[in-house]
Amino acid sequence: MNKFLLLSFILLLLNACSFDTKSGIWTEKKNLVLKSTKSTQIFAKEEVLKKEFNYPIAFSDHSPGWDMNIAAVALGANLIEKTISEDRTYPSVEHIMSIEPDEMKKFVASIRDLEVSLGNGIRNIDKEEMDKRDAIRRSVFTEKLVKKGTLLKDIEVEFRRPGFGIQPDKYELLIAKNSVLINDVEKNTAIKFSDLE
Repeated sequence: MNKFLLLSFILLLLNACSFDTKSGIWTEKKNLVLKSTKSTQIFAKEEVLKKEFNYPIAFSDHSPGWDMNIAAVALGANLIEKTISEDRTYPSVEHIMSIEPDEMKKFVASIRDLEVSLGNGIRNIDKEEMDKRDAIRRSVFTEKLVKKGTLLKDIEVEFRRPGFGIQPDKYELLIAKNSVLINDVEKNTAIKFSDLE
């Protein structure tokens, strides 16, 4: 463990636990957030903290605008600290790096938009998307009338839209299984899984 992580770990232990002097028992605190206050690096150390410790990570921003906040959220920050000033032109470093009250709504909206665009890592496809996807995919279609009992590998087929039948990747697997038609299939008709055994 490098010096930064060791120091962070010691500070984490001191902040994450409370010591009862009467019982001599250390108790873990709940609702703890780790924050690095060094302003010269955007989020590098916070990323390390997040990987090493199982606590939410805060980013304390001391730069003009909110680009660094957006970047920190994209990298995994759970909490953002940004100062607010009534007048950014006031002669003070803290004021120069602040946002003004009329910018707060846009600042929060920017972070929320980013969170929505990042998603939750799970791709859910609703029925409308599934129908559109199937409509543009291709299926196996017969080029002429095919009789019951014919091996799938012996049928003249073409792949065309829509993709509501057997898709090309499944077609190869069905040929390898020596699938056979259990129904007659008309010319220019999509072959369905229910047509095969």
